[in-house]
Amino acid sequence: MGKVKNFAIWYILLLAVIISFGVGFVVGRVKLGSNSNIANYYQTALAQEDLPSIFDGDLVKTVWGMLQEDFIKKDTIDPAKMYYGAIQGFVKGADDPYTTFMDPEQTAEFQADINAEFDGIGAEIGIRDDRLTIVAPMPNSPAEKAGLLPGDKVYAIDDIDTTNMSMDKAVKLIRGPRGTDVKLLVLRDEQSSIDIVVTRDKIEIASVEWEFRSDNILYIKISNFYRDTDDQMDKIFSEMRQHDVSGIVLDMRNNPGGILSEANYIASQWLNSDEVIVVERFSDGREVQYRADAAAPFRDIPTVVLVNIGSASGSEIVAGALQDHGQAEIIGEQTFGKGSVQELRQLPDGSSLKITTALWLTPNENSINEVGVTPDQEVEMTYEDYLEERDPQMDKALELIKN
Repeated sequence: MGKVKNFAIWYILLLAVIISFGVGFVVGRVKLGSNSNIANYYQTALAQEDLPSIFDGDLVKTVWGMLQEDFIKKDTIDPAKMYYGAIQGFVKGADDPYTTFMDPEQTAEFQADINAEFDGIGAEIGIRDDRLTIVAPMPNSPAEKAGLLPGDKVYAIDDIDTTNMSMDKAVKLIRGPRGTDVKLLVLRDEQSSIDIVVTRDKIEIASVEWEFRSDNILYIKISNFYRDTDDQMDKIFSEMRQHDVSGIVLDMRNNPGGILSEANYIASQWLNSDEVIVVERFSDGREVQYRADAAAPFRDIPTVVLVNIGSASGSEIVAGALQDHGQAEIIGEQTFGKGSVQELRQLPDGSSLKITTALWLTPNENSINEVGVTPDQEVEMTYEDYLEERDPQMDKALELIKN
């Protein structure tokens, strides 16, 4: 069965990003199953008598009989829709927002999405406190330009209530052709709700930006961990030979994650070879460690890492690794807490199951999932700061390095 590494909140790619599950990716790792015998394998592994007793009996047949006998619109019943809907509800009962069943049509759309460019608003979404939430708008995206902020709770999409709405459905409602509008009803800071209209557009990703400042501080902004992130970091290192760098600010605010190998490469710039970056723990207690494998060119340069609620998955892995190894001071706000691993398993009829199989832990084995990374110094950036174009978090980072 093919395996792909990734993490961060995979809905970013469904909202208009060019991220492929085939390269390893967002919100966890995705395993693209290609084994046509997968159903037989699990049926053999789990014998009928191992099923909980609640699954015994003829309740489904009884309900089906009632519908066929008495339902006023029985002639319009679509058995396939009911069948796949029942399985979706069945999986939803596992009570994990990232474990979902997709019917053949949804699976085909999903496969097309992860291998193509498309239009959208350029925002990562997730579930936080049982509510659809903006994790991070991408830099210069329609979402950012319209004023969406990390942590915004989305209560309606084009006047459709999002209560108990799956992320898959939310993504479908938010996506659309460039030039068209989508209206989001959001609640910010528990204040009154506001309508934000976003005009969809083509989304382009610039994973890394940097500046060699006149005060000898290197500023690196990583928006996500994409295929070119390691190459961009190599360019920074090459250019650094022409500059006197006394400190580094690594800005991973609003970074929802990306490709695991790219995040590991970034962490490796500060960590000695073979130091643990992240630990993957499975349901049976088994653990897999991912270790640094670069030359650590930035190890001896004072570094401050900026994070906020929009920092998720891959950025949490990097921040947690540098924090645990004492290689950076973490400044900002508590991160999102997306530290679970997903596998996408294809089923014989064309449907698929995306299932959470493991959790990410920092080198000191602190759980990231639903917890996040706690900054060494918490510095809030308020909505008023945003409007006035103030950045107290960046100010604090520069102060720490200069002192």
